[in-house]
Amino acid sequence: MQSVIKLYKDRKFNGFIFRMIKNMNDKKAIKWNGYDIMQNEIFMESYCKNKNFELFKIDTTIAYLHKLPVFGYTFMKIHSPDLEDILSIIQKTKKISAQKNVAFLEIVTPYKDDAIERYMIKSDGTYIINYNNIKNYEAIWKNFHRNVRQKINQANQNGVFIEKAKNENDFNEWWKLYEVAARTKEFQAQKYGLVHDLFNNSDISRLILAKCEDKILSGMFLLLNKGILSWLSAMDSNAGRYRPNNLLEWEIIKWGKDQGYAYYDMGGAIINKNHGPTEFKKSFGGEYRELYTYRIPIVYIKNIITELALKFYK
Repeated sequence: MQSVIKLYKDRKFNGFIFRMIKNMNDKKAIKWNGYDIMQNEIFMESYCKNKNFELFKIDTTIAYLHKLPVFGYTFMKIHSPDLEDILSIIQKTKKISAQKNVAFLEIVTPYKDDAIERYMIKSDGTYIINYNNIKNYEAIWKNFHRNVRQKINQANQNGVFIEKAKNENDFNEWWKLYEVAARTKEFQAQKYGLVHDLFNNSDISRLILAKCEDKILSGMFLLLNKGILSWLSAMDSNAGRYRPNNLLEWEIIKWGKDQGYAYYDMGGAIINKNHGPTEFKKSFGGEYRELYTYRIPIVYIKNIITELALKFYK
């Protein structure tokens, strides 16, 4: 049986942790730790309430326990933990697994190492505008692809303007666009209750809209923590000719710098030349970064059964 204690004594694994800590403390390193909003307690309370997950803390690190009907607890997941805490977290998870019968632990981090590659189950990418490396708007503008600059100018000429959602009507009008986008593009929409709860908390979210006259052309729902995360977006299917999204991104990027955030995460990327959304994000001149998910077995037999159950409930 693969145990946490055995893993904790794995010298290769420990070496991986120490290398991650060294990278984190490097002053030249990009101060981005993946979805650090998942270490924001206010956000996680809403997230877990609406997802029916159990919020859990290991010392100061926020995690959540996933569970399925009848089956019970399946796994614990931790996004962007403080690196110094990872060894302690893994060790303490063995005790939690005995109490909650948790099959495995998932850790999501931007750090990769051959020592624990066998535990990696997936990798995701994104583009980052790193404000620490940018002096002013002009430097940002110069990094944009020429087509982006042209389309921003076109949006201004078309009378498009950007503003924060002001009320429930703005939110609900944008939400209709989001629901249409989910059906058309066949992705699983977030729950209305969760997004609405977050909309009402301006400390951790903003809904930024692109409008022409009184009509919403597109909008982006942002999550705010150390940086800005582009979480959800939707555009009217007839609004493309106005170029609203190019102007929307530009205004958000400027706003983030003005507000003193560390970075703007453009919200996911797939390295495939035929993937339109990724090519769009790439054209803004950001830095490509990867995020890795590691699955560490805690109770080996239940781990196998849990993986089958998760596939069944998908």
